[in-house]
Amino acid sequence: MLVIAGAGDIGGALAQRGASRQWFRDIRLIDEAAGPASGKALDIRQAGPVDGYDSRLTGHGSLDAAAGASVVAIADRFGGGEWEGDAGLAMLARLLPMIGDAPLVFAGANQLWLMEAAHRELKVPAARMAGSAPIALEGALRALAALAIDRSVTGVHLHAYGRPPAGIVIGWSAAVASGSPLERVLPAHERLAITDRAKGLWPPGPTALASAAARVAEAFAYGSRRELTCAVIGDGYAAPRGVAAAVPVAFARGRILKMNRPALSSKEQVEFDTATTF
Repeated sequence: MLVIAGAGDIGGALAQRGASRQWFRDIRLIDEAAGPASGKALDIRQAGPVDGYDSRLTGHGSLDAAAGASVVAIADRFGGGEWEGDAGLAMLARLLPMIGDAPLVFAGANQLWLMEAAHRELKVPAARMAGSAPIALEGALRALAALAIDRSVTGVHLHAYGRPPAGIVIGWSAAVASGSPLERVLPAHERLAITDRAKGLWPPGPTALASAAARVAEAFAYGSRRELTCAVIGDGYAAPRGVAAAVPVAFARGRILKMNRPALSSKEQVEFDTATTF
């Protein structure tokens, strides 16, 4: 069961995305605004016969409905923005007793502090938390690179690490386009232009954030052989201990299996270290 905390734009889009992909049989959308949460859930459920999915969606006004969750996504409140800051931390303190050891997907773009505070103050294990927004940013960067070289975006493999938006480090040295090193086919001035635009691509839109969160929720629920770039609490190897940063992550069911060091050139590694050191 996928529980989504917040029925705002990201939460609603995630509920629809999760339902249409059919990895979760039961999806619960929880918001203090119970009416809008139930209305969105009903709308998505009624679209099922049209789009060919039959996931069960329900809307709720209390965190009690999170009991029994296999994965919990922290999204945005209806009319209130992302769960973040002290309000987000207080909500997590109420939520955690309901969900046992269920992993948390932080679906918003402004939740790095919330992840760090949850680990530091609420003692949530680092292996239970992942922020999915960096995946959405990578999608935007791949689209720009593909446009610049006039190729399909599906053939571009490009990753971005660090602490967005200020500390984005694009791994140009390991990027590939249709089997060729991207640095060979994308001129330096084009790469610089995309790097300069990266901060302006943050935050990604709610649909992109929701698609990224759905991928991470599925990885937590079933495990994944494919590494995903997620914000995680550093373990001292992939990123500084206790600091939330985007790095390559491998998943097992219910937990992060391994945080890996990004594949970066010496120059890019210095940029990464600078972005993640306080």
